[in-house]
Order: sequence, then structure tokens, then C-alpha cells
Amino acid sequence: MSNVVDEAQAKVTELDSKIKELFDKVNETLDWVPGFLEHLVQPIIDGMNWLAGKIREFFEKINDYLNNPGNPFRLEDLAEAWRNEVGNKVGTIAGTLSEDKLSTDDEWTGSGAEAYKDVAVQQGEVLNKIKTVANTLATTLKDMANAIENFWIAFGLMILDLTATVVLAIVEACGVVTSPAVPPTVAAGIAVAIGLLTFAGNTLKGFFDTMDTKQDAIEQQVTDLGQEWARATPSASAKINDTGQWQPA
Repeated sequence: MSNVVDEAQAKVTELDSKIKELFDKVNETLDWVPGFLEHLVQPIIDGMNWLAGKIREFFEKINDYLNNPGNPFRLEDLAEAWRNEVGNKVGTIAGTLSEDKLSTDDEWTGSGAEAYKDVAVQQGEVLNKIKTVANTLATTLKDMANAIENFWIAFGLMILDLTATVVLAIVEACGVVTSPAVPPTVAAGIAVAIGLLTFAGNTLKGFFDTMDTKQDAIEQQVTDLGQEWARATPSASAKINDTGQWQPA
């Protein structure tokens, strides 16, 4: 799994820890209130119960992403494999079949030599098309990996911002007078976090919505490869195999 995903999940763990610390601090503060004054702190208790519900809703939202994080590292590995193991290697082979690379110490002319050259050049052109498909796939996979990583970077920053808000609320929870501010403080932080999460999620979704167009382009490139490997026609094969059709230049 990607480092950015791991880091984001670690930040969520830290946020969860700070939220527990917040509720513990509120309970600790309220324990100092005498029982006969409990009615005075009931609004705080009600507010914290309300806040607990908001926090549960927030974690339900982020769990949808945490349970389906994607794997940008794997996508990057696949992109490199398509580029290096397919595109570059096929491109190297194609380069040996270009007309200028078919020259030898002994030059040949004649219909046999021309037929051989034509087939070799056609095969080189097909290999170059395969290289284009491989490189297009590699670029698309890399773009997908970057989009997922960018989402998780934004996700991590959102969690950090909310954690800072919770830390502020912990300070507020240290006194009975300031404790009533805890629920609205954290709730406001959650509202901002949900807004940031929605924006990041929509950005990611918008990127993947464009994948249909890219997929169509790749499919067209594959179609352009044709159904068969370039071969000499029967008449061309006859010329290639006929030594009389080869003359030294």
C-alpha cells in the first residue's frame, strides 16, 4: 500500500485518540460538579451526546474511503512495467526493422530484396504501434496513481486540521465554564472537514470519469494494430525465397 495511504490512516488513528481524550477530559471536568448542581451541566452532557452522533456520522463517511483506499504504488509498478518491459523493449526491436537499420555490409537489390524490406518495415510499424499502446497505458496508469495519491494527501491534511480543532476543544474542556464551547467547536471542525472531503472526493471522481474517454482512445489504438501480424504475400514470399530475385548491389 502507498505511503500516503498509510500516513492518512495513521492520522485517523491519532484523531480517534484525541477524540477519546476529549471525552475523557469533559467527563473528568464534570466529575468535579456536585450532584445537586447536575442540572447546570446537563446542557453540556446533552451537547456531548449530540457531538458523539456527529462524530459517528463523520467516521462513517471516511470509512467508505478507508475501506477502499486503492493502491497507487501497484498502479505505478504496472505503469513502469508497461513502459519498460513492453514499450521500450518493443520499440528497440522496431528500431532494428526500420529501413535505415536494414543496411548490411553487402547491399542487395532485386524484387526479392524489395519484398523482404517491405515486410520488415511493415512489421516495424506494427511494433511501433504496440509501443504507443504500451506507453499510453503506462501514462494512464501513472495518472491514476497520481490522482489517488493526491486524494490521500488532501485527506491527510483534512484529518490534521480536524485533529488541531479537537486539541483546541480539549483545552476548552478543562473548565466547566468553557466546556459548553466544546460541541460547537468540534462540530464546526467536522463541517469543514466534510466540505474538504467532499471536494477531494469529487475531484477524484471527476478524474476517473474521464477514464472512459482515455479507454476509448486505447481501444482504438489496439484496433489499429489489426488482427494479423504483417507477413509477406504468397507472391512476395516466392520472390524472397527465390535466390534469383536477389542481386548484389
